[in-house]
Amino acid sequence: MTHDEACTIWESLPHPSRDHVIRLFARKNSEVLGDFARNAKEIYRFANAYNGEYNCYICPNPTLRADGTRHRADDVTHWSYFFFDIDPLKGVENADPVGALDSALAAFTGISGHNLFEHSPTIIDSGRGMQA
Repeated sequence: MTHDEACTIWESLPHPSRDHVIRLFARKNSEVLGDFARNAKEIYRFANAYNGEYNCYICPNPTLRADGTRHRADDVTHWSYFFFDIDPLKGVENADPVGALDSALAAFTGISGHNLFEHSPTIIDSGRGMQA
């Protein structure tokens, strides 16, 4: 990750106050390491410390919690992002992650009041399934 990429990520995230942080975590097999960022430089430092050996993740919804490995949904103070991560269950033949994601988006369209087909979220193939 470049510093400019870290700045782009930081600028796209909500920052309700100076006390709020963005949680970061890195995973390699069953090992999970957590941290937090108060600015783009800290995102850059974290990503480059673990990139290559670990999968790095950013939790984009801000929290006041800066301890522990990861925060819980109850710790989020301002919901700005919602993710779907659709992976097939092990042992299920003919799994359809694309169809499952379409069903999830349709259900959430009704709940949220936003047409997620008309204003489609970014959708990616995660290798095992789909994310939006």
